Amino acid sequence: MEELGRAMAGRVRAFVGPDASLALVGPLGELLWSSMDDEEAAYISDIVRKLSGFLSRGDYYVGSLKGKKVIVLKATDKVCLALVAEAKEGVMLYALRSLLNAFPEKIAELESKVAEEAIRAELEVCPVEVLDPASGREVKVVPADAIPYVPEGIAPRAIKLDSRLIDILRVVDGKTVADIARELGMDVREACELVARLLEEGVLKAKVAEELKGDYNIVFTPKAALGDREVLAREDIGLFEKFILMNIGRGLTVLELSWGLRGLGLDLKPDDVLSLLKKMEEAGLIVRGP
Repeated sequence: MEELGRAMAGRVRAFVGPDASLALVGPLGELLWSSMDDEEAAYISDIVRKLSGFLSRGDYYVGSLKGKKVIVLKATDKVCLALVAEAKEGVMLYALRSLLNAFPEKIAELESKVAEEAIRAELEVCPVEVLDPASGREVKVVPADAIPYVPEGIAPRAIKLDSRLIDILRVVDGKTVADIARELGMDVREACELVARLLEEGVLKAKVAEELKGDYNIVFTPKAALGDREVLAREDIGLFEKFILMNIGRGLTVLELSWGLRGLGLDLKPDDVLSLLKKMEEAGLIVRGP
């Protein structure tokens, strides 16, 4: 992997300049190889995790970060190429596409590895907005097993913090959100919501360790429209299934549905969620695809 990454990065720099940074990214935002700094890598990981399930092979995303252009190219069904550089969009896209022609066998081998093997990765967490079947309200949460941290180089800013948010900031030190909740005598759901707020304010970031598989970026949609009240009234399905049916139309991936469940204190890993989704698919309740 290291040899492939360095060879690709060298070819890209020949096109767009020596300051260009490259990343090979799996479908859930996992960095397979990267020459990017932490901020660039976190940004790319988030973009790929959110968009990979919606992009087709050959599609690309264009963005910007720190005054530089960002391009993410869907190279294969399981692998994205990402480039950050101070160059024109067309030149960057040409450089990425040249990699597909220069390293076709290596990229195919990489895709096969990603598809067949579960990868242990540490992902940057973004708050997930879900509808809570217990309360009937929309909430933004992070998974309870995420580890929040204070990012380096945070710029001074004026933010209104209540006593609960301040309490969380005081005890952040390599602990999971669930550990923080226990230490403060706080409900885990509340702690997951509060940490999500701090992430959105840019005061904290968070990471979570995941066992990743390619299927975790699949998006399911309801086969027939069901109102929230209709879902909540059903006695033939459990709480997990109700959560899924109430949130399945939000464009969330399998991984993001798992984050939402874990943010509500319901401990279901992505593989558990995928198993439930497949059963619901077989029952004719949902279908694959955005």
